[in-house]
Amino acid sequence: MSWRCPICGTNNDASEKRCKVCGAYSPNEPTLPRWEETRGGQPAAYRIVIRIEDAPVRELIGATFTVDVPPTGGVITLGRSTDNTIIIPDPTVSRRHARIVVGRNTAILEDVGSRNGTYVISGDNEVRVSVADIGDDTLVRLGATTVLRIWISLSRGGGD
Repeated sequence: MSWRCPICGTNNDASEKRCKVCGAYSPNEPTLPRWEETRGGQPAAYRIVIRIEDAPVRELIGATFTVDVPPTGGVITLGRSTDNTIIIPDPTVSRRHARIVVGRNTAILEDVGSRNGTYVISGDNEVRVSVADIGDDTLVRLGATTVLRIWISLSRGGGD
């Protein structure tokens, strides 16, 4: 049985975990490691690492941000405004551009009404998204020029 990609609409073979066109995860696959794993009796949390791969401000390229999200979930906001979790000083990025919503075994990238769009990059393909499931090692473009790489891993209670 095949599955239809919720992002780009491509039909994919049932054995594929990710869309062959845009790289989105199958709706039947968890996008993140299972957080039920524990160490020392404390539930695991997620560690989100975001690195700027390309930006109009060259000094920002390579900058890395790490955010730990508790097992109950959380939201990471991205944009130009100083009230975001991660501030992106790019004139083509909106003040409140996008957010990453982390929940039980899933992470969702959501454009929150930006003017210049949010894109998921897979190989040579870029797909503009309003909402997309993301997993470990996802490449994202915000606006016209800022490219981010997102890694998601488990951070077990009390540290790694």
